[in-house]
Amino acid sequence: MSNEAAPDNTPKGRIPQEVLDALSKFAPWLQEAGVELPREMDTAVPQIYLGDRVGVLAHQLAQNLKGSGLYRAGEELVTVNEGNGQFQLMSAKRAVAWLDGWVSFWKQTHGEKKFVSINRAKAEEILAADAFTCKIPVLNGINPVKMPVRRKTGVVELLQPGYDAESGIFTLHAGLDYDEGMDPDKAREFLLSLLRYFPFGDDQRSRAVHVAAMLTVFCTGMLPQGARPPMFIWNANQVASGKTRLAQMCLIPIFGMANLATWWERAEDLKKELDSAAQDFVPYLFFDDQTGLLKSGLLNGWLTSSRWSGRVMQTKNRFYVPLRAVTLVTGNQLSYTDDLFRRSLICELFTPVQYDQRTLPDDAIDMTEEWLADEGNRKQILAALWALVRHAEEMEQVRPAKMARKIGSFEGWCKVVPKIVIHGMFGDPTEKPPVETANPLLQDARELTRRALDELVQGATVKTVQLAELVPIARRAGLFVEKLGTLDDVMRDLDAGRGKWKPVEEMETTPLGTITGVTTRAPNDGEKREQAAAWLDRGMATGFGMVLKKLVNGLLFADSKGRLYQFGSREGARKGSYVCTLRTGAQ
Repeated sequence: MSNEAAPDNTPKGRIPQEVLDALSKFAPWLQEAGVELPREMDTAVPQIYLGDRVGVLAHQLAQNLKGSGLYRAGEELVTVNEGNGQFQLMSAKRAVAWLDGWVSFWKQTHGEKKFVSINRAKAEEILAADAFTCKIPVLNGINPVKMPVRRKTGVVELLQPGYDAESGIFTLHAGLDYDEGMDPDKAREFLLSLLRYFPFGDDQRSRAVHVAAMLTVFCTGMLPQGARPPMFIWNANQVASGKTRLAQMCLIPIFGMANLATWWERAEDLKKELDSAAQDFVPYLFFDDQTGLLKSGLLNGWLTSSRWSGRVMQTKNRFYVPLRAVTLVTGNQLSYTDDLFRRSLICELFTPVQYDQRTLPDDAIDMTEEWLADEGNRKQILAALWALVRHAEEMEQVRPAKMARKIGSFEGWCKVVPKIVIHGMFGDPTEKPPVETANPLLQDARELTRRALDELVQGATVKTVQLAELVPIARRAGLFVEKLGTLDDVMRDLDAGRGKWKPVEEMETTPLGTITGVTTRAPNDGEKREQAAAWLDRGMATGFGMVLKKLVNGLLFADSKGRLYQFGSREGARKGSYVCTLRTGAQ
């Protein structure tokens, strides 16, 4: 019997397969330690023995899936679809075949090593194991194009295609590649040329709000962790004012489209809409062409919350996810609740020319949705936005921007976007809009209380004012016309018999002043105007009283001399009178 060793048939320079198989088990740890692995390891598939305990399998599998494209988004395991930029959930069913592309599972069968696919039950156990999920990288969002991020060091840079571990953002490889060195002056001129013929209602403030909306969508990665942006509203006085196109200008250059969301009237339906958006990590919600009063308690929370929770449809499980979406709304002649107004920046659009008679100049850009979706135009807009960001970063080191105000609940956003807009010389988006934009009746309330304090209180320390005393003051000044009507309207109604004129009583006296009798007569024109100013029926009193209570009760108002009075009180909210109390030193 020969003692010679069996000949080694492995080609010289090649590492035996059994050595590669053994090394593959330790590859993740060796890479972390900086050990250079043989080139043959690039094609070696890690092998995992299925006979180990679930915890061991979960640990080994997670270590070998680094760089596989599996991420943890909220409570879900997902991969990224490079085609549409959306999440794909990694279910146990899907994992059975997907994992075969990254590892080789094996087990012992009759003493022999046999390679098999993992079964669904085992995959479900592993995917749910803490030892597995805690090692999967977190995915905070998907960028369809290169977008800026602020590093922990404070440096701002464009995220390149692929996954960025620090921000947790994946940038699609197929996204548009645009000029990263556009001159800031050229960028400003280009954006001004796009906005030139849009009818911004108050010029610079509304234009600044629009540019802030564009930059907010582009710069979400620059916001501090947990910071939320305000809602952006484009409110036009009539149709065909360009509100939808402006909102699309914020979205299409980045996403290539501007998908619409539905503002459901029923709270249950809107909750489903918001839950779905949160679970899908959508980067924006676009509510187009709204009308009337914007009101939603759910949306109030959506705009200021950094995280969102809800019930997973058709299960008893709950989800908890971070919010990243920017919310955009367009509409005609919108009004707002105080809660939504304080959470929003409003771009007013006003054109005096009726929509069907308006013509644009010959040099105006025919900015259709197709124009915005054109790759060349998208690249220019993206390049311009990045140029503004770069310019602002440089200018902040030399001359920090000064904003008109910090917007409550959006302090983190205020540290980023308004400064870029200001340094770009587009105006200040934090500037307060005209009071009539917030609530058309608020200005009426301020004027009514000023006149009432002047005429009725006259500097007294405390004075009670009745609702009936406020009505003639309001009518004479043309205030609260929708609730009280005009003075002429009331006179016409009373003349038409919809109410009654009060006869005027006159006393008959002797030359010495003794009253001998009382006669009545119809009021003259001047007396009719006085009666009409004070006229009030029950329905009108109820409606006007409710509106006025909401606007003034318990708040501070000034008379013409600047003295501040608290007009009514919280305790008096159900009474038909207002105790006006002088507040010295109140701010």
